[in-house]
Amino acid sequence: MSDSYIRKNKNILWVNDKIDLMAHVPNYMLWCLKNRDEGNLICDYTISALAEFGRNKNPKDENLNFKFLCNKKQKEVVSRFLNWCYSNVLCHEEKLSRTIKRWEASP
Repeated sequence: MSDSYIRKNKNILWVNDKIDLMAHVPNYMLWCLKNRDEGNLICDYTISALAEFGRNKNPKDENLNFKFLCNKKQKEVVSRFLNWCYSNVLCHEEKLSRTIKRWEASP
C-alpha cells in the first residue's frame, strides 16, 4: 500500500470502497510508525479506528470486525502498537488507555 494512498485516505473508516481490513489496518499502523512526525491526523484516525474495532461486539459487522479477524499474535501486535502510541503521546491518553484495555482483554 502506497504512502500516497494513505495520505489520500487518511481515515481508514471512511474509505468508500470495500477494503480488506487485514491488509489495510497493519499498513496504516506501519505508516504511523514510519511517519510519526508528519502524520498526526492519520495516526489519530488510525488509533480511533482501532478504538472502534476494539469496541465492536458484532463479528458479522464487516466494517468493524477487525478484532474478530485477528489471531492472538495479531492482537498482541495491535496492543504493542497502541502502547507505543501511548508512550509517544500520539493521542488523547484516556481514550488510548481504554482502547489498550479492550485489545488486551480480547480473547
